[in-house]
Amino acid sequence: MDNCQTFTQSFNRPNLHYEVRGKTTNAKCMDEIASLIKSKYANQSGIVYTVSRKNAEKVAESLSIQGITARHYHAGLDPQEKVEVQTSWQQGQVKIVVATIAFGMGIDKPDVRFVIHHGLPTTLEGYYQETGRAGRDGDPFDGILFYGKQDIRILKKLIADGECNNEQKERQMSMLNRVTAFCDNKSDCRRVEILRYVGEDFTAAQCCKTCDNCKAGLIFEQREFSEYAIAAIRVVQAQRRITAVQCADILMGRKYPPEARHSDDWYGMAKSLKKHELARVLDKLLAEKAFHENNQVGHHGMAIQYLKLGSAYRLFLSGQRKLMLSVQIPEEGANNKPSKPRSKQASRSRRIRM
Repeated sequence: MDNCQTFTQSFNRPNLHYEVRGKTTNAKCMDEIASLIKSKYANQSGIVYTVSRKNAEKVAESLSIQGITARHYHAGLDPQEKVEVQTSWQQGQVKIVVATIAFGMGIDKPDVRFVIHHGLPTTLEGYYQETGRAGRDGDPFDGILFYGKQDIRILKKLIADGECNNEQKERQMSMLNRVTAFCDNKSDCRRVEILRYVGEDFTAAQCCKTCDNCKAGLIFEQREFSEYAIAAIRVVQAQRRITAVQCADILMGRKYPPEARHSDDWYGMAKSLKKHELARVLDKLLAEKAFHENNQVGHHGMAIQYLKLGSAYRLFLSGQRKLMLSVQIPEEGANNKPSKPRSKQASRSRRIRM
């Protein structure tokens, strides 16, 4: 069509404050959620998302015992009960709905002030959609995610024990790894990470301290991870097709994907890095256009994101561009530092305050 106008809308929700909190035990997490609702969100509407139907029922019961009007909602309820819970919540008779991902489609309640994730979302896309079910009146609202290592173990077991084929399970595991990397990342802007995932460019300055990382005021230093960036590029360059998870497995010395070309030059060279640190390197390469993701449909109809070389990969190989990441300096001082590149040449660093 000629002479037509194009209108583009941002995925950013400027009235949303993102926060990730650590979870030690489910009991302590429940006490913290109840305390939050009673103090900060008293008499306000909200949604608490859980991973399973059983958890939805348990969390709703626990909140009710502590004097908070809460109902559970999941796909196992009969249609009449679903309508009753939804209507009671929309009319304000029930303030809190504790639900699985079955709740939310078609919901348009403008005055929802918080979305709490009691457990780990399985995808960043799902997390973005679920937090977006609050604050539709334009007023500030909070998206709080409680995250513990036990959540990862539970979800990985659910994936492993599921009825999906290996290709589907690998895709599910890849998406879960993106979520855990997001939660483990204490230095980069949450909003930048989420919007990058949905394909939108954003800067930490635009966040205006509306996420926990930008608001924390912690001290970081810029460290060079170019050696790992070059290794990742070489791995992708050598393979016909490879996912981010498979690339990370090779660099960390875990396993080669089927039919992959083996190379001792790069296998295991990133063993000194933590998983979330290597995930940040790969994400940064995507953001810097050294990689791009090519979506392909697999044998069983599932979409798979393969890493392909982007327009800027030669800049990293030639040394014209360095890959720098913000790394938090421990409170005890800068002596007990996280992983460094293996090269003998000292990497340049610059301290910054978030």
